[in-house]
Amino acid sequence: HQQGDLDGAASCYQTALRLQPGWTAGYLYLGMVLQGKGDRAEAERCYREALRQNPSFPEAYFHLGNLLREQGDLTAAREYYQAVIGLQPDFAEAYINLGALLKKQGDLAQASHCYRSALKINPQIPEAHYNLANLLLMQGYLEEAIAHYQTALRLKPMDGLRIRIATLLPPIYPSREAVYRHRQQMEEHLACLARESLSIHDPLQEVRGTNFYLAYQGMDDTSIQRRLAQLYRSAYHPHPLPVPPRRSVSTKLRIGFISAYLRHHTIGKFMRGLIAHLSRDRFEVVVLSIGHYTDEIAYFIQQHADTYRVVPYRLDAARELVSRQHLDLLFYPEIGMDHLTYFLAFSRLAPVQCVTWGHPVTTGIDTIDYFVSSEDLEPEGGEAHYTERLVRLKTLPTYYYRPQLPSPLRDRQAFGLPPEHHLYLSPQSLFKFHPDFDETLAAILRQDPQGMLVLIEGRYAHWTELLMARFQRSMPDVVERIRFIPRQKGAAFLNLIAIADVMLDPFYFGGGNTTFEGLATGTPIVTLPGAFMRGRVTYACYKKMGVMECVAADPEDYVNIAVRLGTDPVFQETIRHKILANNRVLYEDMEAVHELERFFEQVIDTTPPSSRAGIRNRTDDL
Repeated sequence: HQQGDLDGAASCYQTALRLQPGWTAGYLYLGMVLQGKGDRAEAERCYREALRQNPSFPEAYFHLGNLLREQGDLTAAREYYQAVIGLQPDFAEAYINLGALLKKQGDLAQASHCYRSALKINPQIPEAHYNLANLLLMQGYLEEAIAHYQTALRLKPMDGLRIRIATLLPPIYPSREAVYRHRQQMEEHLACLARESLSIHDPLQEVRGTNFYLAYQGMDDTSIQRRLAQLYRSAYHPHPLPVPPRRSVSTKLRIGFISAYLRHHTIGKFMRGLIAHLSRDRFEVVVLSIGHYTDEIAYFIQQHADTYRVVPYRLDAARELVSRQHLDLLFYPEIGMDHLTYFLAFSRLAPVQCVTWGHPVTTGIDTIDYFVSSEDLEPEGGEAHYTERLVRLKTLPTYYYRPQLPSPLRDRQAFGLPPEHHLYLSPQSLFKFHPDFDETLAAILRQDPQGMLVLIEGRYAHWTELLMARFQRSMPDVVERIRFIPRQKGAAFLNLIAIADVMLDPFYFGGGNTTFEGLATGTPIVTLPGAFMRGRVTYACYKKMGVMECVAADPEDYVNIAVRLGTDPVFQETIRHKILANNRVLYEDMEAVHELERFFEQVIDTTPPSSRAGIRNRTDDL
């Protein structure tokens, strides 16, 4: 068993149990071996037999809890972990696993309590420090998270964790100076690591994250993304897979869509129409979902895929599964949000590999061939922002279903908002609020004494606290007219947008899904196009609609447009009517499907893998 010979171990335990069926621990050991082999049903039978023989056997409860957690039965698993702790209060591993389960269920306070309880029992457990650090980082407690990561690294040195620590960024910055300071520190740490010979065996276990928050600093990330990818490339050497075969000219092209977010999520909303409407005369659509989901959008995608596979959250197994699909083209809706997707992208799993705007920043990864964008999304010279070959479609790369507005609408008081104020709504994730945007928000409130800035509470309470603390420093004279309201879903979110006077698009990284939803209501969105694609989505939508009154030339113009919309009901109503009269071009756009079809056929037919190294940093207009 300890040498990894699971078949031999299973045979030995089975023989021993035939000779001595009352050997309770033997059932535990056999269950562990069978679970390791993937035979969960027999493993569960063994654990339950051990508990039948000894109802006070904490190790059997623990391993049965692990098995049930693997199977997704979190409620039962939680009960078994609690039973372990009741029987043996110093069972640190039970606290750690219960903490991971509670984190998945969203009970962060109790998860933190479990990790801290494990560390009280044994402060030398690296996994407890690592898990607690992840929990703290999620909530924005960066300094405390770093301290626990560093302790975990001291207890269990891992080069992947060193890179993780080097690339940590906060979700909410206290000031503009902090943005530059964190960026400089990251660049210095990456430069130091690049001079070493690093080795990563399993990035999912050693790194467990991406540098997601880098894109929200508002700067050109191309160099950092490339350097980070090169660092991982030099440190991580997975076993080579067979070169994916080229298609037969007599068969349909096999297009794979892979993501952890093909569900009720921005990515699912942007991708489901493309998946459903690609021509089945020319293409076979393979959906590779990282995780199994059962919501309405996930079900829609499952029903419209020709082949649907759930990708295991293990890097080697995921690589093998994707490679076996024999795809002609692998399409990543995003790279940089999920760490399995990110590290899969380092492998050549299809002859052509593309990414698009789900996480709108270059990957820096040399095995991603194309970045699919749009003419209106990209500024002049935008190809310099990508390590991939930039593809500028003539339309936006989505078939987005028109949102259905609730009827009748609830009024402002239903959301706890005063009816007499002019409501300036910015319903974005709080990490999009760059410190540079504060001055503009303050100017709007100063110019409109009846104005109220309405924001959505952060995913975690500490995010809201951090942003509000910054506002109290940057605009103390108007901070009492900033209102955070609870997070809204579905129809309630659309309702909230519809009853606002104005939506405010943040600088540098503006709305994506919220723009498509917001424009469906007719509520004007003020936007200042940025230097990078991630700050130009709202502008691109307006340009497609032919409605440019809400597009600002500079921050001062942004303030003037917003205040006029907020204080001039006639102007606001004129713009609402114009948006509603022209927004149909944004939704259910078959030309986006046809452009992608032409792109897929072109690159599959004309771009052999061996020639791709020479086409970096060029651009295609399709």
